[in-house]
Amino acid sequence: MPPIFNLKGYYKQDPLDKAPGPAAYIINIIVTSVLSAALVYFITDVFNLLEFKSSGVEIFEVAVFGLIAAPLIVMFRKSSSLFLMLLIFVPLFIFDIYLQANVRDKGEIALWSYVPNTFIDDVKILPLRFLMTLSFDALLIGPVCIWISRVAAKIIYGKRKPVTADYESRKKLFNDEWTKETVEKPKRDFGFYVLRILGFSYVAYLLIIIIGMLGESPWPEQIGNLISMTYSNPALAVNTFSKIGIMILFTFIGAYNRRARYYCCWGLIIGHAVSTFSSLGFYFFAVNETMISEFLLTSAIVDGVMIVLFFIILFNCSKESYKISDEKDFPKNFSVPSQLLKISLYITSAVSLLMVMFALYFRLFDEGGSGLGAVYGYPDPSLGNTLTLYFTISFIAFILAKSQVLRRYLYGILLFPFLVGAISAVFIFIIKDILTELTIMTRSGQPADADWYFMIFILFSALIFFTLTALRKLSFDVDFMISSLNPSSAKNVIALGEAFYGEDDKKNSGILRAIDSYISGIRGRKRGLLNFPFWLIENFFNLVFCFHPGLSVMSRAEQRWFLKKYMLRDPSECAKAFVPLFADFAYQIGLAANAMIMFANYSDINERKRIGYIPYYARDRMQGEIPGTGAPFQNVFPLPKNPEDANNFRTPSDLTGKKFVAPRIITPVCENEIPDEADYVIIGSGAGGAVMSYRLSQSFADPTKILLLERGSRFQPLQDFNDNEMEMMRKFYKEGGLQQTKKFSMSVLQGECLGGTTVMNNAICIEMDEEIKNIWQNEYDIDLSKLNYEYERIAKEIDIQELDEIGINKNSSEKFKKRRSGF
Repeated sequence: MPPIFNLKGYYKQDPLDKAPGPAAYIINIIVTSVLSAALVYFITDVFNLLEFKSSGVEIFEVAVFGLIAAPLIVMFRKSSSLFLMLLIFVPLFIFDIYLQANVRDKGEIALWSYVPNTFIDDVKILPLRFLMTLSFDALLIGPVCIWISRVAAKIIYGKRKPVTADYESRKKLFNDEWTKETVEKPKRDFGFYVLRILGFSYVAYLLIIIIGMLGESPWPEQIGNLISMTYSNPALAVNTFSKIGIMILFTFIGAYNRRARYYCCWGLIIGHAVSTFSSLGFYFFAVNETMISEFLLTSAIVDGVMIVLFFIILFNCSKESYKISDEKDFPKNFSVPSQLLKISLYITSAVSLLMVMFALYFRLFDEGGSGLGAVYGYPDPSLGNTLTLYFTISFIAFILAKSQVLRRYLYGILLFPFLVGAISAVFIFIIKDILTELTIMTRSGQPADADWYFMIFILFSALIFFTLTALRKLSFDVDFMISSLNPSSAKNVIALGEAFYGEDDKKNSGILRAIDSYISGIRGRKRGLLNFPFWLIENFFNLVFCFHPGLSVMSRAEQRWFLKKYMLRDPSECAKAFVPLFADFAYQIGLAANAMIMFANYSDINERKRIGYIPYYARDRMQGEIPGTGAPFQNVFPLPKNPEDANNFRTPSDLTGKKFVAPRIITPVCENEIPDEADYVIIGSGAGGAVMSYRLSQSFADPTKILLLERGSRFQPLQDFNDNEMEMMRKFYKEGGLQQTKKFSMSVLQGECLGGTTVMNNAICIEMDEEIKNIWQNEYDIDLSKLNYEYERIAKEIDIQELDEIGINKNSSEKFKKRRSGF
């Protein structure tokens, strides 16, 4: 019997996997619709806990659960039951907050209302009430419904063979003896845990004020006052978002990079010091409401305690921090983009410092009734956040201007407030304009128009963000000599190279250039998507998996642990993940990125020499063959007319008598134009198209009427082949060898050149297995009666034989035999 609740991913045999096609969705839709209808009936007519606005609303709720929630639950059915509950709970909780603040508390009839004098109504803290009631809904619609659906599928399809492999089969395929790699977990100290806890506290704070945008009335008094105070001046609320975001980035980067922790702590100390002094200043020297004064004093005390903690962490990590000064004897003006970026950073630092003085001037010397005086005049806690934000930005920009090393780790913190500021300003502009009028509450209690300020702020933030981003891209393009990768992806490539092969700047820069060259040379419209895997690892998976900073800003030990734990775990471990669908997706992206990094690393000639690889053309055993006559040639060597023609093969230059394909066969002397008319058109020059065109040319009177179409290029072994595997992958494979199925579940290595995939298959000719033959004939009704004849015919034509000992690498053979004997 399937379990009702699972904390990890559901890795046991799932009866719903046996359901054909969309049957799993249909089963859960029916189950969810029935149970949600029963839920509505019991909470309204039996227990009288809720009242719906109308019967139409009741029907609509059942429809939403059945037609929207149920398919979503089936899609993520292998996830932890907690995740399934969150899929239902989060949107319902946010919507209930909205209804309470904007409908019920205004005396209007909501879509649903809680009946007074019930045990639910006894819970007076409304978010807690919503947590209690909606958690029950989430449990029922999520884990319970999927459990009933599994039971139903087991009854209906119990004897049917599952389409997908079960956990035990995958575990055998990826057993620990073959796949386990020991990566030591980084040591976590006092500073790590303090910074992580504070970072998550800031995340919770940010989430509360974001949800609070819908209204403050449902929240407890203190939280409601905080939300009300924040949005009384939406212009400064944008700065509050940015300030909290910067503090989150400082804490997380400092936690996962001990060498950058020193500067992160200084950023946190400066930010909290500005917040402390501004809170105390406004508390003692400004006239505020009692609620605001109490908040200022509490804020000053909390910030003061946090400053002490940050100083303790700072002193513990000061000795191992990065040096802010540049290398000795290194020319300061070696790079024009770097110099431009440095100047821009100094300007940004100065402008941010001016913004601090600007805001203070309007707060202290303006009445605050209109214009910028209204923007920076009220409330004081939000103004304190604004002062903290710009002073911290000034500090970051200054140290980044002084140190190139720190730009790798802290540049994202500088970009963050301008990006988030512009986006959140647009968001607040739209939301507030829909819910209420977008105005600023002044010190006198009168509203002031704010539309003009938001437009200016959005343009100002966007201008700085795009300027700093463009200069960073120019710096990467020129200094690293890349053209296809964006800076975020380029940073991630360097970080992956560092994680896999060590902190060697020369090697990792070479890996970056090799991958950039690889991407720029790929044919096809999807070339631009090859930034995507690196961008996901740097900016998406780091957040999805427990709120990590970007991979490029972690220490090497943390990078390796993150990749091992989240990106490159084997499929059997992915099945036990909190959300296996995300884990599988991360695994496929990790494999693609790992493959590119590996190919780039071993494309370097010195790296190949280090592992003992000698190029084909440098091996002593391959130096014997010489031309038979002197130059020049008399005629173009003729192509063979049939399989028995001697022109098929090179004349042997030794005594072995082995047959080698004549170079003329794959060496063109011209490129014919596509004719206006053709009797036969064959699309694709792979194993099927090549044989078909050859057979036709043997039996057709005029072979020029046969047109073979191939989208790939024509490559010649003597001129176009080399030992650079990354270059060869880019040339010969569709999408550079990174083509995947739509669900990212499997890589598809498909050739894109004259000869198709057969060009890359190492001349391996294997006959179809008897079991596969039977499936093709019995299940798909494909006639294979002449297949063996064709096998024999082709084997004779191209001289298929078992590989001779002379073609086997002795070192590889001995290692293979040794490993095989161990099992």
